[in-house]
Amino acid sequence: MGSSSKGEDNDDDIDPSSSSGTEESSLKISGRIVDSNSLIIGQVKAKYTRDDVRLGLVIDLPNNFPLTPPTVNFTEQLNVDKAKARRWQLNITRILASSDATICDAILDWKSNIDKQFEGIEECPVCYCVVHAVTRALPEKRCMQCNNRFHAACLYKWFESSGNSTCPLCRNLF
Repeated sequence: MGSSSKGEDNDDDIDPSSSSGTEESSLKISGRIVDSNSLIIGQVKAKYTRDDVRLGLVIDLPNNFPLTPPTVNFTEQLNVDKAKARRWQLNITRILASSDATICDAILDWKSNIDKQFEGIEECPVCYCVVHAVTRALPEKRCMQCNNRFHAACLYKWFESSGNSTCPLCRNLF
């Protein structure tokens, strides 16, 4: 059985040296998580680097996580548009608040979204993500009028909520 006791600080729940990346980008994750009565509290840090772009991310986990969502803030933004960084921040916040994904999964999804944008894939104008948070799909449904691409799940949600099947941007029939 495991040797850790309740209330013990555990530095190796997230390996500080873990990294994931290609030749073009890298991601380093570090953190300290305290396990007390099956509650996870603490702070997780991630640093994304690619060419001359750097983003530092801090996820603060409250004492009653997951009942209260974590706060996500950037500690470093180098050569990143503030509006785009804000969308990425909201994206990881949404993933953490609305899915059963682990914190590491949410950070890896965040990295995947950023990588895909650097590869030139446009984000979905509905959810502002390249990789859909639930289906993991890319925006493939294209409007013939305005040429914007959407996730199928985002279009379905739009069609259901609006009551018609028009493009969310140009309002042309899809």
